[in-house]
Amino acid sequence: MVAQQNRPYLSAQIYLIFGLFLLAISLSPIFFIFSAVVGIVSLSSKYHYQWIFGILFIFGMSITYASRQVGISPFDDFANIYYPQYKEIASIGVFEWYFQGFSEFSISSLEVGLPLLFSFFAIFDTSISSNTLIFLLTLIGGLFYLYWLIKYVLPNLPRRKSNLALLLSLGLFSFGLCSQLTRQMLSIPFFLMAISDKSLARSTFFLVIGTSFHLITLPLYLFTKCLKFLPKLTTFFSILFGLIIFFYGNAIAAGILGIDVGIFDKLLYYASGNMDATDFSYRYLFLPISWIFLCLVSIKKKKVIPNNFFILMGFFYICFLIFPLLSFRITLVVSAALMGLLIFYALMSLNNHKLQVILATSLVTINQLRRWIIYDYESGMSLWYDYAQVGIHPFYYLF
Repeated sequence: MVAQQNRPYLSAQIYLIFGLFLLAISLSPIFFIFSAVVGIVSLSSKYHYQWIFGILFIFGMSITYASRQVGISPFDDFANIYYPQYKEIASIGVFEWYFQGFSEFSISSLEVGLPLLFSFFAIFDTSISSNTLIFLLTLIGGLFYLYWLIKYVLPNLPRRKSNLALLLSLGLFSFGLCSQLTRQMLSIPFFLMAISDKSLARSTFFLVIGTSFHLITLPLYLFTKCLKFLPKLTTFFSILFGLIIFFYGNAIAAGILGIDVGIFDKLLYYASGNMDATDFSYRYLFLPISWIFLCLVSIKKKKVIPNNFFILMGFFYICFLIFPLLSFRITLVVSAALMGLLIFYALMSLNNHKLQVILATSLVTINQLRRWIIYDYESGMSLWYDYAQVGIHPFYYLF
């Protein structure tokens, strides 16, 4: 009887909370992220809750990055490469676009995933705005990453801890790169699925899709499998190869630049190095050091991806600094998608759950705050340029 009497009050509270939530997200996309963080931390680790709050987080991050400047920076790959590619495909069709620029076969011609995705978008709209396209690319990359987390990672963790892994993984995922290094960021979730799935058929399927977005997926997949089945031999040859690159990288680059690389146009691209990226790679030298440190802190923890993978990625980052773009690209899966998991495993070394929650939430909050309050219009890719963080009209960022 009492329960029946309280039911109307409970329903009213639910409607009130939902109404306040709608009001909050209509006035600022930041509340998508805030509500997702609160939900992940405070609610139980149920499958459907993880999906709901994971999607809310990704939706908020997609709207955030869709607000950025476009077409101002000379280093904006989205404005200079991807958006013109979408407009051309939308105008003439993907097959005509592909064969129009096809003079002779090169290895990069196999990267058909993104053109096909643009062709799919063009079926529904041939004049998608630049900010809407950034939103879509960021959303898709984030959703596939979320699928990998919920399908392959979280079920292998203690149920009580899985929400922390979700929070840190999403909170430190490089959503901003989905509109800058678009092809590789879309390939990363499929690479992770390919190395995580135990079915050969599904693993091969994910590998093909990942490779169609970015060719680096295939060598990384083979490297990971060799590391799993032949760990000592793979580690030995990886160290040998890395040292050769470290000491003789300049000579190798000069040799590549002096020959006709034929179909291997990617070699010429990375050998020429785009030396504007040199300072960038050195600036983030703390990344490989942090990977190795976090692995050592959590060395006894059983990980979805083994310690030797992270340690060798850190080693490769340093050895390949002579090729600044390649150094960053071959290790992007760690810096862009796996930092949160590494930190999660390190936090598991603490035996205080409340402290783990506080540290994880603080780290994610600090990482998000810099996006909400820091402006850098001189970079040409600053956030909150197309619309502000907060508006007075409901859902102002949609119009």
